[in-house]
Amino acid sequence: MSLLADILREIPLSTVLREKIATIDAENAALQTENAILKDDLREAKAQTTQLSKEIDRLTHIDENLDEIEVALLRALTNKSVHEIEQLAGIVGSDLTRVEYHLEKLIAADYVSVPPPIIAGPTWYYLEHKGREYLIKRNLI
Repeated sequence: MSLLADILREIPLSTVLREKIATIDAENAALQTENAILKDDLREAKAQTTQLSKEIDRLTHIDENLDEIEVALLRALTNKSVHEIEQLAGIVGSDLTRVEYHLEKLIAADYVSVPPPIIAGPTWYYLEHKGREYLIKRNLI
């Protein structure tokens, strides 16, 4: 019984009121049990959602088809001495504007990164894990 029932037990009440209090206490206990079960279900659902989100993130880029120039840019970036856009444009045989456009797509997809510049100078591009993984899974490096 609840605290209220314990307090009311000391006060003379009719049998009908005591039955109603007992019914309400039983309903309260049932609702608390149901609430605990639902909280546990929610916790499990959140864990499963997190796991599925990670799986989706892991798998989304596997079937992604990159443009030929984007694959060429990724391959060029595997060379540790190639970092600047002019070098990349020369290697892939395309103009700077087109290379810049494709690099921006690769950056947005987390295949390539650009560290913040420490000093003024040319922007350097680096191959990220996701980009290297793309190349390895397709036997391109």
